[in-house]
Formats: sequence, structure tokens, C-alpha cells
Amino acid sequence: MITIDSKQIKLQIWDTAGQEAFRSITRSYYRGAAGALLVYDITRRETFNHLTTWLEDARQHSNSNMVIMLIGNKSDLDNRREVRREEGEAFAREHGLVFMETSAKTAANVEEAFINTAKEIYEKIQEGVFDINNEANGIKIGPQHSPTSPGGLAGTGGQGSAQGVTEFSKKSGDYISLSATDLKVIALTYQLEKEKVGSAHLKEIPTIRIIKPTIDKESRDDFKLPVGFYMPKKKVRYFNYNVKASLNNTEKTDIIEENITHVQIIRDSAIDDTINGTEINNVEKQFISCTSASSDESQSDYETASDKEDDKTNDLADKFFKLKCNPTDLEVESMGMYAMDDILASVDTSKSDESFEDKDKDDDGGDSGWITPANVSSIKKQIDSEILEEKAATVACLTMDFAMQNVLMQMGLNVVALDGRVIKQMRTFIFRCYACFKTTSIMTKIFCPHCGNRTLKKVEVTLDENGKQQIHINFRRSLSAKGKRFSLPTPKGGKHANNPILCADQPMPKQRPSRLARIKNDPLDDDYIAGYSPFVMRDINSKSAMLGIRPDGIIKYWMKRNPNESKKRRK
Repeated sequence: MITIDSKQIKLQIWDTAGQEAFRSITRSYYRGAAGALLVYDITRRETFNHLTTWLEDARQHSNSNMVIMLIGNKSDLDNRREVRREEGEAFAREHGLVFMETSAKTAANVEEAFINTAKEIYEKIQEGVFDINNEANGIKIGPQHSPTSPGGLAGTGGQGSAQGVTEFSKKSGDYISLSATDLKVIALTYQLEKEKVGSAHLKEIPTIRIIKPTIDKESRDDFKLPVGFYMPKKKVRYFNYNVKASLNNTEKTDIIEENITHVQIIRDSAIDDTINGTEINNVEKQFISCTSASSDESQSDYETASDKEDDKTNDLADKFFKLKCNPTDLEVESMGMYAMDDILASVDTSKSDESFEDKDKDDDGGDSGWITPANVSSIKKQIDSEILEEKAATVACLTMDFAMQNVLMQMGLNVVALDGRVIKQMRTFIFRCYACFKTTSIMTKIFCPHCGNRTLKKVEVTLDENGKQQIHINFRRSLSAKGKRFSLPTPKGGKHANNPILCADQPMPKQRPSRLARIKNDPLDDDYIAGYSPFVMRDINSKSAMLGIRPDGIIKYWMKRNPNESKKRRK
């Protein structure tokens, strides 16, 4: 570890042999290296002569921007020198290298050689020669690097870190729907919003929606039809009239009630102004006289019918069919009170025909209200779409994941989505057990903490006017009964048992791979230990290797047919 410009820099040094037998191993070390030191012995001329070959291999198998230094070792044996210092300096100037002589015995300039190499690499990083986002250049950014500078993501503490976003998502109920990458992206958005805009408007606790049960009448009146649907306005009014006629003035009086339904009346403003209450009474008298005149003709039919026969006869359709109204018997009373010309306005047939034709053309030819292949894409954007808020945002996150949008909006961050598909309202979720109907707000639970069954379902929770929680269940998403009719397999013991998980406190095997399988060929890793070979040994003989257990494998115990049956691992 060295310090350059108050920054900690860790050097990973690979020591290789300059013999011909190790040529293939040395070439594999060139890849992914940011610097190289070519060392020759000043007391042996043949090592200096091999520098050209080693330099060609280094530049051929490494990055073109690699920092290469030329080191002359054993400077303490100056009396046995075969290569003069001037020759080394000339070779370095010719090939653009940095020259230095050291002594491994006295440790003279040994540390300075590595420090100077690290400084050259650091200067190229500052100049932008090395791309720190590409680990193939041999440069890796540690956790202490700034989250907003190139190569960094988010810090390790605070609300804007990945851990803080994880805790916030657990409170909002979206933790089970977010991946590790989603949490890091939200954390980065929080950090940028905090640096560019500020943190005064950001929230630390999600809010729960409050629903009012009352519905305003204005919202009912402002009902809008969905896009693509046509519903004409109703211009026809229907009235019900009860006509009562006295057929006989004797002791036995039969009252006939007729319910005349679906009578189409087209009213005009002039009719409403001229016709008053007396005229309506005259119209009723006309109906009564019509019924009385027709009843005199068929009076005998009604007189012969006795009460007993009326009780026995349930269908009176034949008798009402004989009740006819002749237009000649209808006397028009009070003709002088109003004229027919005042009621019926004159209509120009030519203009009316043209207007009807124009309406037909508009109805048939216009495609404004219909969904066609030409406008189906625009109609899709208009369905259930409205401008919620339009403002300029300095920092925003582009995502179409509803869970990410909910967390971002709960935290007070700006959300941008393709085609404007942004959630309209923020929601808070909890778990509800559909076996014991208990609820829990711990979103990391898999089994119900009350009954212990794996019957938890995510539901939305809101508050009413009194502050009481209300649960909204999505009944459109039916519960899956997959595997309920299969019996459980017999539990098996052993180091690599693969039993189904049935409860929260069930002991689970570690399922660890062998030590040989955990060996990684990552020289930049903190726990990397250089071995006798740069190649990775593959474990194929142990029991974990034959069962297919990997270091980063996930245990899945369900199958397509029976999820309770132990799954056979591939060899």
C-alpha cells in the first residue's frame, strides 16, 4: 500500500521468471496489467541482450498504454559490471522507457522503482489515458472511491446507500420485487439528487395513502368515455300515461287502466310555451271519450261476463282486442283555442335532406371515433393516460419497473418512463396470510409468523378517514394450488441433503463446494494467494462437484411436475 496525493493505492505485484521455460506463463500475466518492470543483471550481458524479446512480448500481449520501466539490478556489484549505465539509459530512451538501477541485496531504489511506476500509472489515469471503468486495463476502484466519480456507484452508508434504499424498500413493501441492481440504481439516483438539488424534499419514511369513501357528484357528471367507444346522446324521451275510463255509471263500475309505454314525443319550445294545463286536460278528455265510445259498442260483452268467469279467466287479451277506437268517433273539442300551424312548424324538405346526407357522411366517412390500424398506436397511448405533472427535472431515473417507480416516488425522486407510462399513485404493501388472515409488515418473511405456513401474499394497505388500516386484495390474481395434491418426499440426511423447505426454522445444510472448487484466478482480489501454477484447477472428483454444487449456486428444490419432490442435479 502506498499513498499518492493523499489517496491509498494498493499494488498487486506478480513476480515472474525470465527463463525460456516460463515464457507461456509470463505471457498470461501480461493481460490485465497496468505496468511492467523489465529487470536485467548488470553483471550478465546475455540478460541485457534478451530485453528486446521481452519488450516485444510485453507490448504484444498487454495494453498499448502500459507503463514499462527498465531496471538494472545488482548495482552493488559495480566491480563485476558487464553492462554500463550509459547503455541502459540509451536503450530506455530508444524505446520510451524509464531507467533506474537498483540493488536487491542492499534494497537501494527497490521501493522507489515501484513508487515511480505507480506514479506514472496515476498520472495517466488523471490524464484520461486509462479507462478506469474497464477492468481489463488492470485498474480496479475500491469501496473508498467517490460514488459520483467515474467507476463508482453509491456510498456505503446513509440513506442514499444501497443499504439505506434496501431498508426504505422494506418499509414500502417493494423489497421482494427489487433486485440488487435496482437498489444500486435507486441509490445512485438518490446521491445525484442530493448533490445537485438538495435533500430537503427527500423522504426517509414512505407515506400511506388516505382514501375518502365519499364520491363527489361532480365526478359522476364529468364521466368521459374511453377512447375508441361511441355513445350517442339520448334525444328521445319516454312517458307513461295512465288512462282511466268509466265504462258504466251503474252500481258495478269497471275501471280500465291502460299503461301506454314507449310513446315517442318530439317536443319543441313553441309547444311547451303554448300548451298549458287546460289544454292537457282537453287532450285527456279526448282519450276518455274515445274509450267510452268504443266501449258502448262492445258493452254487451262486458255485461255478460260475471265475476266468477273473470276469476277463472286469466288471459284478457281477447277482450282488450275488441276494444277499438274509431277516428270518426273522436270529436275535436276547442279547436279555436289553438291552431295547428302554430304547433307544427314548416320544414324545408330540400334542406332537411341535405342535412341528413351531411350527417350520414360525417357518421360513415369520419374515422375520428373508431380504432383503425392506422391510429391504433396513438389510441394505445391515449387509453388511461393523463398528464399528472409536467416539470423540468435536474436528476431523474428512467425505468419501466413499477416497483422501482413506487420506491423512487415514495422517496421524492423524479421518474421518467418510456411512452409516459408512470404509475399514477404511490402504494404501500404488506403481507397477508390467506390461511390465518393475519398480516405482517416484515417484507423479508417467507413463512407466516402466526401460523407458520408458506401462505403470504402481498396486498396494498391504505388508511381511512379515522386512521384505520384498510387492506385491498387483488382478487384477479388467483392463488396457485400447484403441488398441493402431491405428497412430500421422505426427509433425507447427510451433508448434501436436498429436502424441501417447509418452515422458517428448518435446519439447512451448508452446501459448500470443496476448497479446490473455490479457487479463483483473480490476482486483483484481496484474498488471492499466488500458487505454483497460474491456471485454475477444476474439481471434478468430490461429491459436491458430482452433485453440481457451485460456489454461487442457488438451491432449487421444486420441479415442473411436483414442486415438493427433490430435484436431481445434473452432473
